[in-house]
Amino acid sequence: MATVATDHYRAYTPKPFTRAERDSVTILFGGLHWRIERILQAVLEGSGYKAQILPVATKDDLLTGREVADIGQCCPTSFTTGNLVNFLKKEAKQTSAEDVSKKFIYLTAGSCGACRFGQYHQSYELALRN
Repeated sequence: MATVATDHYRAYTPKPFTRAERDSVTILFGGLHWRIERILQAVLEGSGYKAQILPVATKDDLLTGREVADIGQCCPTSFTTGNLVNFLKKEAKQTSAEDVSKKFIYLTAGSCGACRFGQYHQSYELALRN
């Protein structure tokens, strides 16, 4: 018996980040070398954007990342996923999940190739949806 697929695979597509949002939305990023994070923050802020580095990841972040992300994810990506999720949960306790979704965007790499790192943006999105 043949199975017919009616839904096609669609990659995660983030909503556009517009110039009008520049003053009210903070760009989050992390998991890089601390020097690169400071340079990236300076470049973004010097260009008129609000930028914030995620806090240093902890063991709790690793455990959260392992809980909410893909099983095959590498350890550094599990730290980053958990760090992002825990940071946003803390922010949501102060306001609401809806406000947090309007206040922050997450900057990460995306690509294809031998390393799966460039594909993890979809895992971040999945973890945040869950």
